[in-house]
This record gives sequence, C-alpha cells and structure tokens, in this order.
Amino acid sequence: MAGAAMREAPRRLPDAETGARVKALADAPPRDMSLLRDEVTKAHARGWALTTLGGKVPNRKGWQAETPLPLADLLKHVDRRGNIGVRTGTASGVSVIDEDGADSAFLAELPKTATAITGSGHLHFYFQHAPELRNSAGTMAPKIDVRADGGQIVLPGSYHPDTGEQYRWKEGHSPEDIPLAPFPIHLLPKPEP
Repeated sequence: MAGAAMREAPRRLPDAETGARVKALADAPPRDMSLLRDEVTKAHARGWALTTLGGKVPNRKGWQAETPLPLADLLKHVDRRGNIGVRTGTASGVSVIDEDGADSAFLAELPKTATAITGSGHLHFYFQHAPELRNSAGTMAPKIDVRADGGQIVLPGSYHPDTGEQYRWKEGHSPEDIPLAPFPIHLLPKPEP
C-alpha cells in the first residue's frame, strides 16, 4: 500500500511470572554443565532417545514421536543451560519408577537397578522397559509415578528448576555401575480376564 502508514503490531510484554523467571535465570550463579554434557553423551551412546526440556517439561512440540535428536543438537541445548529428558518406554527401552516420598517398605521391595537422585532429593529407579506398562501417577502406590511409553524423566546432570540442585546418579548406581533390572513382575499390571 503505497503511502499508507504501516502499523506495527503491539509488543507483548512478558507477564510478571515470566519476567521473574528470566530475572532469576540472569541472577543465578553460573552452572557447571560438564556433568550434563557427559551424561547426554553416555545416554546417547546407550541408544536412549533424549529430548530438550525447559525445567522439567519437554519444550518441543511432538517430542513423544519425533526422531531421536542428534547429539550435536542436544549438546547445543545443554550449552545454553538447558535440561535434557530421557524419553521413556519403547523409545529408549527404559521404564522408570519416580518416587516422591513413598513408603520405605514399597521401596525396599524394588530390585537393585540404576537409580538417580532428583534435584528435590527423591529417587528415580530405571528398569528395562515392560511393554504392558503405562504412565501413571499414584495408581501403583501413593507417591509413586510410572514413566513408560509417551513419558519422559529428567536426565541426571540436569538442574531442578525450583531447588537449583542437580540430578545425579546414586553412588554406585549409574547404568555404567549396574545394569537396568527387569521391571518387577509383582508390580506389572494384571492381565484382564
């Protein structure tokens, strides 16, 4: 339109919560991302399908079904202080029990397997994927979530968005130290009659 004044679209300012998060990130002490870079490289070599996270949440549309990301793209995300998640289920061959303060008797029944300590001090138990599992929250036991097909879990080396603490493998319980155990049979869903 010759001669007509072009109107500029109004700028959308971040809401207070977004602004506070941006400021907190800018004010945060530098994070050592070397552990996460190392864990991403190891997980990628294991054949685990990884996805980029914003905090603890995948930040890619369609991440559940996308082709696994190249290692270079994942490391680039880490270099920008981003977290990484493991796609659970068939994608990685991993199912995870995520406990958030569960009963110690329940935890004592679990076999020894690769185990991570979360940024909030709870535990993630990594098992060989069992195809009959589904994602669930609190149905297996109180304060126990299961991550299987279509789910994801935060990879050790990532930082918890609220506590600022790093996820890490429990001493002597990384996948290099101990193989993933089969998912406990007594916890698998019972077949319908």
